[in-house]
Amino acid sequence: MFLVLLASCDVGGGSQLAPFIGRLPSRWLAGIVQSAAGQSIVGAVVRLSGSSSTAVSARSGRFVFFDPPLGTRVLSVDASAATATGTDLFGSLQIIVDVPGGTSELGRPLVLADINSGVARVVPLGPQPVVQTLDDTALGRGLLRLAQGTTVSLPGATGGTILLAISSIGHHQLPTALPPPGTGARLPSQAVFVYPAAAQFGAGAHLTIPNDPNLPANAKAELLRLDPDTSVWSLVGQGTVSSDKKLIAMDNVDLPGGGLYVFSATIAQTRMLAGRVRTPDSVPLAGALVVTVGGVATRANAAGDFQVGPVPSKDGSGNDLSVSLVAIAPCGWEPVSSSKLLLTPASMEIELDTVRTRMTRVLTVLRGRAIGSQRVSVGGPGFGRLTVTDADGRAPFEDTPLGWYGGWATWVDDDRRLFRGFVRGELRSGMPSLDLTVLSRSEHPHPGLLDAALLAVVVDANGGAPLRDVYVQGANGPTGHKGLSNEFGEAVVKADRFGTSTAAIASKVGGQELRSAVSLASLDNRRSEFPLEVLHRSRGGSFERHGALEGSITGGGGGGKTRQLLVRTVLHPDDWFDRVLQGTTLEGMLPRQVDPAVTGNTGFRLGVPLPRAKVTAVEGMTNSGVFVPERLGLADLATGAGTKIHADIALDHAVDQQFIVRGPLVSLYPELSVAALRYRLGAVQSDGMAIDLLPQSGGVTAATPDAVVLVPERTGPFADVEFLVEMSAEATVGNATFSQAVLGQGVSEAAVGAFLALPSIKTPAPESTTASADVVTVTWNAPVGASFQLIELSSVTGNDTRKWQVMLPGDASTFTFEALVPEAPQILAPGRLWVLKVSAFRVVRGVAFDFADSYARLAGNMFSLRPGDRGIGARSSWQTRFRTP
Repeated sequence: MFLVLLASCDVGGGSQLAPFIGRLPSRWLAGIVQSAAGQSIVGAVVRLSGSSSTAVSARSGRFVFFDPPLGTRVLSVDASAATATGTDLFGSLQIIVDVPGGTSELGRPLVLADINSGVARVVPLGPQPVVQTLDDTALGRGLLRLAQGTTVSLPGATGGTILLAISSIGHHQLPTALPPPGTGARLPSQAVFVYPAAAQFGAGAHLTIPNDPNLPANAKAELLRLDPDTSVWSLVGQGTVSSDKKLIAMDNVDLPGGGLYVFSATIAQTRMLAGRVRTPDSVPLAGALVVTVGGVATRANAAGDFQVGPVPSKDGSGNDLSVSLVAIAPCGWEPVSSSKLLLTPASMEIELDTVRTRMTRVLTVLRGRAIGSQRVSVGGPGFGRLTVTDADGRAPFEDTPLGWYGGWATWVDDDRRLFRGFVRGELRSGMPSLDLTVLSRSEHPHPGLLDAALLAVVVDANGGAPLRDVYVQGANGPTGHKGLSNEFGEAVVKADRFGTSTAAIASKVGGQELRSAVSLASLDNRRSEFPLEVLHRSRGGSFERHGALEGSITGGGGGGKTRQLLVRTVLHPDDWFDRVLQGTTLEGMLPRQVDPAVTGNTGFRLGVPLPRAKVTAVEGMTNSGVFVPERLGLADLATGAGTKIHADIALDHAVDQQFIVRGPLVSLYPELSVAALRYRLGAVQSDGMAIDLLPQSGGVTAATPDAVVLVPERTGPFADVEFLVEMSAEATVGNATFSQAVLGQGVSEAAVGAFLALPSIKTPAPESTTASADVVTVTWNAPVGASFQLIELSSVTGNDTRKWQVMLPGDASTFTFEALVPEAPQILAPGRLWVLKVSAFRVVRGVAFDFADSYARLAGNMFSLRPGDRGIGARSSWQTRFRTP
C-alpha cells in the first residue's frame, strides 16, 4: 500500500476578535485540485472515508477538510459539478492517504484529467454494435479501441448510453508515486484517464499510449492502473513498443475498465535532484512541494532546500533524460507553481512568485443580528471581491494576502435611508485568519459641510481595500494643498469649499502600468470617498464555488430560434440596476447562449451561484444581430457548493404583453431612431428580491411620446411582480459616439419621463490636437435636469494606461485637467491619443432624490453608493477622441 506524503501545515485555531464568526477547527487536512494544464479547479468535492463531511475546492483550487477522521483513509475527488461556464468536464480520483493529528497538507496536487481536451464518444451500454475507436495519437496522446461485441457497463445502469472519453496527464502529475522497483527507478509514460472511471469493459478493450520513455522497438513495459476499488496502483499486464518506436500497445490482455493508466519501464541509471525554492525576493519557501518523474515528491526544508529522487538519468534508449519538475508553494502561501525541464543534475534555484496568505472571514451585522444574502465588498492588497453573504451573514475568502483589508456593506432601504457598515483590519503573519465583523447602521449620507479640512477615504475601487501612501490634494493644480493617506486609507487635507479635490495612484503588475485619478468637483463634504482603480495580479481561478445545473429547455417554437440562459444569484432591485448601468456581475458568471448555431439543441449544463440561484431561459428570434424575445421560463434553485441539480425549464410564459414606458421619446436624439432602441427586463417579486428576465432585446415600438416593450403576462410566478426596465439607444456619427437611456419600475407601465439631453462635447474638437499637453480644458452642453455628471478620460499607449474620472454637479459645463502636485503620479502626458466621455445622470429615487444637498450626498459616497444605489432614472453620454501634442 502506498500512502500520500503529508506535511504539517500550521494555520491555527481562529481569532477572538469576532466571536460571532466562531473559531477555526484545530485539526484539518488541506490540498490542491488542479487540471492537467496546471489551472486551479474550483468546485471539486473532496470526501474522506469514515466521515460524512465534505470539502469543496475554492477558486485557488485549494480545499480544507476540517476535523478529518484520523488514520489511513480513502480520499476521493469528484469534479463533475466543477463547471462554472458549463464547458468544463473533469475526471475523478480516489487514493489512499494517511491523516495524522493536527494540521496537514497533501504531499501532491490532485491533478484531474480535462476530458474536453481529449477524445470522446457516446457509446451504448452493453455489447458494442461496431468497433469504437477513440484516437488522440495525432496530439501525442492515447488510443482506446473497443472491438465489436465488447461489453460496456456502468454500475447501477441497465441501458442507454454513456459518454466514453480518454484524456491525459503528465507523468509528473500522478496522484501517488508508482510502486518502486527493486533497483533503479521507474520511467513512466504519460498517464491516460479513461472516463468514466466506473466504466467496466468486457473482453476486447485495448489501450495504446505514446512511447514517452523512448524505449527501443519491441521493448516491454508494464501497464499499471490506479485501481478504483483499492485506490492503489495495480499491475494490469504488459505492453510492447511498436516497430517505429512511437507507441506502446497492450499485449494479449483486456483493459478492465475506466480509470488512470500508465506504462512504466525500470531504468538502472538514476540520480537525485537537489535545489532551493524561494520567492522573487529570496525568501526561502519552507515546506514547498517538489514533484518529479512518476509522482516522486518531497518538501523543502526550513532553508528552502530540497532533494528528491531517485529518478532516471537516462531514457529507455540510454540517452540523457530531460526531467520535468514542478514546485508548488506550501500552505500559508498563495498556491502558485513553477515547472522546470532539467537535463543536467546540477543544483537549481526555483522561484515562485507567491505571497503569504491566510483566510479572511466576514460577518455582516445589523442591530446585533446577522444579515443574510447581503451584498458585501471585501478588499485587501491585490485582492478584491464583490459577493453575497450566506443565509447566516457570512462570507469566507481563502488565500488572501497579508496586509490591510476593508469590508463594506452598503444598501438603501425603501425609506431612502442609507445603511452602511465599514470595518478595517490587518491580516498579519501568524494569524490563523482575519475576522471582520461589518456592523451596519443607518447613516446620514451628507454628515457635514466642508469647513477647511477634508477627510479623504482612499480605497481600491475593486473591493474597497484601504490604499496607503496615496497623495490627495485639496485644490486643483500643481500647487494644491496635499496629504498622504495612512494605513487606513485616510488623509486629512486642507480643501476649498466648492473646489476640486483629487487622489491619484500608480500601480504596476507584470510589465503593465496604470495611473488613475479621481476628482470630486464642487465639493462640500467633510468626508468623501475616492475609489481608485489599481492593477491586481491575477490570483487563482475566475469563479467562486458553485453548483451545477443540468437539464433541458422544454416547449417553445422549435428550430430557427435563439435560446439563452440568464444565470443570476438572488438580487436586490438596486443590484439589478447596478448590473444594467455598469455590468456588475455579483456571481462572476456570464449568461449562456444555449443554441448559438440555431441547431435546435435544448440541453444545458452550467454552473449556478450560491446559495440560491435564479435561472431564466429565454427563446426568441435573432434578426440582423438583434434578439427579439418570444417566450421564457424560470427556475428558482437552492444550491450548494459542488452539488449537482437536474431541472428542466419550461418555456411556458409568452412574452406578448405590452408594458408602457411613459414619456422618453419626446427627447430622443434625432440621430437615434426607435428602431435602435433596446431594452432589458427584470422583475421584483413579492419577497422584494429581483430576478433577471430578458437580456438586451429589440422589438421596442413607439406610441409617441411613449415607448412600448413586451413583457410576460402577470400570472403564475409573475402574478405579483413589478417589472424593472432599462431602455437605451446608442449610435456613432462621425467621430462621436452617444447614447441615451431611461430606467424605471412598474406593474404595467413606468413613468420614466423624457430622455436626458446629450452632454455634447464642444472642446476639444473630435480628433483635434490640444494646444498643451499639461492643461486640457473640456467644455460641453450640460443637459437640463441632470443631477450629476461624470467625465472619464483615458489613454492606452503600449503597456502604459492612464485614467482620470471626475464627478461634477449636473449644471457644470466645463472642467480643466492639469498637472497634479509633483509628488503624485501625473496623468496627462504629451503625444498620446485620449478617449473623452461625458455622462449625465438624472436621479429619481433614493438617498439623493429631491434633497437640496443631492449632489453632496452622492459626491461624498462615490464608493459606498454604487451606480445602482444612486437612484438613477436616466443617463446620457457623449464620447469622442483628441490628442495631446
